[in-house]
Amino acid sequence: MSRISDFIFANWRTLALIYTIGAAVVFVGVLFFFWWICRLEDKERELCRYEDEANGRMTAVISVFIAIPCALMWCVIPLIILAVWIYYGVAERFPQIIGHMADDFDDEEKEEIK
Repeated sequence: MSRISDFIFANWRTLALIYTIGAAVVFVGVLFFFWWICRLEDKERELCRYEDEANGRMTAVISVFIAIPCALMWCVIPLIILAVWIYYGVAERFPQIIGHMADDFDDEEKEEIK
């Protein structure tokens, strides 16, 4: 454990720089993703002849509020996605472990379980 702490304390500036660069890349990536969604919505509005400028502004505000936490937690997000993926796989394969959810069964199957 002391080797790890020694490494962290010796290289904290480099680690902080890497974390900051990763956060900036994720922040810009999320903003770019929402910008792309806005462009697709604009094309759809042209086809439907529906004009509402508030949606574009609202999407921009929401994108900033989503991009900031994503930038702060960028190294945890892949772990969260992996955990949800594993949970879904276990729930699909072994429903008795997770618990029989009411939405998973038809009415006939619910009666059989009772």
